Amino acid sequence: MKLIMKIVKNLVFGIFSIYSFNVLFSALNIVLPINLFTILMSSFFGIYGSLTILLLKLIM
Repeated sequence: MKLIMKIVKNLVFGIFSIYSFNVLFSALNIVLPINLFTILMSSFFGIYGSLTILLLKLIM
């Protein structure tokens, strides 16, 4: 149970960090290529998603 909470916390932190980076870049008026951002985001969530699935399979 503790492990699941840790994963959830990491996911929330990851989403929050992506969001704050986006806010920071818009505040600095730096326009990131949307393709680059989506690629970064999808790979980020891809890593977390596969880790979560793997850990859930190990627990079950």
